[in-house]
Amino acid sequence: MNKVGLIINPHARGVRKMNIDPLEYFTGISGGYADIRLTNSLAEVDSVIRDFKKMGLPYVAVCGGDGTSHHVLSRMISIYKKDPVPPLLHLRAGTMNTQPRTINLKGKPGELLGRMVAILKNNGSPRTFTRDTIRIDDKYGFIFGVGMTANFLHEYYRGEGTGPKKAVKTIWKAIKGVTVGGDVGTLFDRLNCTVTVDGTIVPHHDFIAVIATTVDDIGIGFRPMYRAYEKDGTFHILSVGCEPSDIVRNLVKIKRGKPIHHPYLFDSIARKAVITSEKKMLYTVDGDMYEAEKKLVAEIGPPVKLIYV
Repeated sequence: MNKVGLIINPHARGVRKMNIDPLEYFTGISGGYADIRLTNSLAEVDSVIRDFKKMGLPYVAVCGGDGTSHHVLSRMISIYKKDPVPPLLHLRAGTMNTQPRTINLKGKPGELLGRMVAILKNNGSPRTFTRDTIRIDDKYGFIFGVGMTANFLHEYYRGEGTGPKKAVKTIWKAIKGVTVGGDVGTLFDRLNCTVTVDGTIVPHHDFIAVIATTVDDIGIGFRPMYRAYEKDGTFHILSVGCEPSDIVRNLVKIKRGKPIHHPYLFDSIARKAVITSEKKMLYTVDGDMYEAEKKLVAEIGPPVKLIYV
């Protein structure tokens, strides 16, 4: 069946900004080449994915943000089990849209679906990029982090509004706090823990961040994960035990994806990382926030295909 299954999150920022009926809008674009489902909650996602699997739909599209895509991907991998999941098209209807940026996917939601439909009408196949995933319990994604990585999002979501301007404002708050003093909230709260990477214990225990990704772009144009595509079946992991001032001094390198050399920075590619702490840990997967009790295990998940149109 030459169709794409489309899951719409009506609460996503990009969908709300359309100020129209998304079901009617995308139905008009699809021309019968999309099975369109609007899900008002995560609880509804499972049944939709099971329907798509039963129908044998070869592609799935998500109209939402990074968090929506993360949840859909997690449920797809769980439901398809050992079978490969269908290639995934992200319609860029979120706040940051980090995942589509890693494959240089551009356009508005309607434009992207229109391009996909044009390919299907011509019995073509879209171009895809294969990306490994990271698994944390039953969650799958491309970006995992504790410490500053999660703390940044915690500060970012505080108060009103989200979006690139809010993200830049949060970064500026950090820079200003480090350079001239001031409140930085929880951004640089340190984490006392043990990090073991593929069986090797990282030789420092006081961190401001641990981040692992299978993509190079972590948002707002920052590409510090320059080894993300180095070897299939691995993720790039950085454990950062330096001072906040070291981060600020190297901000240009971090943005451009250049390596940073510091005695308290551990930089490697790996298949598994275990983080243990005496305290609860706030962590993020693809921008969504979670909390773990004293132990976190991040390991390489199955590869998935991301659609470029």
